[in-house]
Amino acid sequence: MGARKTNGRRTYSITVTLALAIGGLVFIGVASVLALGLTSAQRNTFALLQGRSSDAVSNLLSRVAQELQPPVEQVRYLHDVIAFGTLDYNDTARMTDLLSGALAGAPQVFGVGLIYNDMKVLNVSRQGGGPVASMDSLSSRPLAVRAAQDYADKTGIFWGELIPAPDEFNATFINLRMPVRRNGEYLGLLVAVVSVSRLSQFVETLAMERGSEAFILYGPEHVLAHPTLTEGFMRDIRSPGAVGTQLLPGLGDVQDPVLAAIWGDGVGPRDVAPLPGPRPTAAATGGHAQIVDGERYIYLYRRVDTLGDTPWYIGLYLPAATFAAEIQRLLTAAIVGLGVLVLSLVASVFLGRRIARPIKRIAAAANTISDLRLDIVDELPPSRIRELDDQARAFNSMVHGLRWFQNYVPRRLVKRLLEQQDETGGVVSVTRAITVVFTDIVGFTTLSESLDAEKVAALLNEHFSDISAAVEAEDGTIDKFIGDSVMAFWGAPHKQADHAQRAARAVVAMADRIRARNQTRAASGLEPIRVRIGVHSGDAIVGNIGSPGRVNYTIVGDTVNIGARLEQLCKTIAPNEEVIALVSGATLAQLGDEFRCESVGVHTLRGREVEIEAFRLV
Repeated sequence: MGARKTNGRRTYSITVTLALAIGGLVFIGVASVLALGLTSAQRNTFALLQGRSSDAVSNLLSRVAQELQPPVEQVRYLHDVIAFGTLDYNDTARMTDLLSGALAGAPQVFGVGLIYNDMKVLNVSRQGGGPVASMDSLSSRPLAVRAAQDYADKTGIFWGELIPAPDEFNATFINLRMPVRRNGEYLGLLVAVVSVSRLSQFVETLAMERGSEAFILYGPEHVLAHPTLTEGFMRDIRSPGAVGTQLLPGLGDVQDPVLAAIWGDGVGPRDVAPLPGPRPTAAATGGHAQIVDGERYIYLYRRVDTLGDTPWYIGLYLPAATFAAEIQRLLTAAIVGLGVLVLSLVASVFLGRRIARPIKRIAAAANTISDLRLDIVDELPPSRIRELDDQARAFNSMVHGLRWFQNYVPRRLVKRLLEQQDETGGVVSVTRAITVVFTDIVGFTTLSESLDAEKVAALLNEHFSDISAAVEAEDGTIDKFIGDSVMAFWGAPHKQADHAQRAARAVVAMADRIRARNQTRAASGLEPIRVRIGVHSGDAIVGNIGSPGRVNYTIVGDTVNIGARLEQLCKTIAPNEEVIALVSGATLAQLGDEFRCESVGVHTLRGREVEIEAFRLV
């Protein structure tokens, strides 16, 4: 448990070392700093509680925003389908299917409909466990007609005022509205409605999760969502002279005396800054305390002005005793933490350098590895701390293994894929505009028959080094080596608008390197090599292709096949040339005046029926 010998050296456990050096000092010093720590801990705790309260309301606000986001997304989707002419909005059957699908994609939405510019209304709502469609008209309802026409000259998406549901539903709805235009012509108004009872069910769930009562007020006097309203609320107004229905309960109409007392004793709503955007989270939290039935309660809330003309107050309340218990726990933790901090500083005088030195070394080495510069990573020296010694040996073994692994996986490709993973969360297969290049040594089989294995390997290594240098100089990706052939591409993993020009410059550089290498071979009495190159641009599928145990980041598709066939066409065009490169018309169209190409005619590539014109890159 204490000391032991490893490779002839005595090492010590970091656990025992730290326990003896720091644990004893902590035990001795706690009593002396307790009085001083109490005052500081109280200030820190109250600041922490304030931040925690703000975070609690921010979390509640974010969750409400998430609950209301799907209706927004569905309305935008419906708008785009209609506005861009994807669907004939006068086709009632197809429009019904579209609205039903949108309803299925957003369980928060009770119903969705389209008010045509002639005031006809196509509705799809949830009834009896499934969507029910109906066609109606607003012509006999002047107020509804006027409300719909108000959006004829507007753009964007709007949260409307509360509306009552049809009598058979006995419910109140919040609603989302978005005018639809096609080529400047107003087609109608999309409307999606969310039941207030649905919001109350959501608030009830949040309240159970957080152990506090959550609420949403519609203005300061009416309750929009509350755990007691999960079955909805709408009642007839029976007071003299009043007509219609009451869409929302007042503060005193819900069975919650604590919420009813929120603005009592002369306290009014704290009008904090309106929250921007569909997911507002960065505004000050309002709050105050009230005494209800002899118990003190804390109310925390924020005002939201982006969900209609009437502000919402989204918040929660909980007994002040909850804070008192939390304060006591945090005070205790703060006192202990302060003592540990002071004594840790004292202990760092004795142990800091000895422990920090190897940790800094491994951190620096790890940063170098993260950049995939394995060739300059130094081995970690041994340590007399057992765990650090084990760590150094394991790290050094890992570096040796990674250096072998790097011989088989291109470092630049790995870095690009890591960057792509940081940006998108993973490597996914996508269709991308790329340029692919195939190279092949002419008569390599015959050439290799006259050489031993060592010379064949040396020849290929020289050739592949020249090809790889040209590809990497233009920021391309080597896909694979296939015998004496090379497949490379541009335009992925990172998008490259000039992928065709990059590929063409790389091909020119390959030709120059091959000719220079042949001069060297001729001076040594060796036979020169001849190389065919095919280049094609187009769309291809790019991503991880393979089995669960082995994948390859590669490209597939007809673009790849055409590039390979162009390389094979070189046999017919110029079988005896030292270097010949053929590009397709698709590539030529993107090259510009930087390159000179000559047409070699229209040809039918092997395995394809459509003819293609090929050009020689001079």
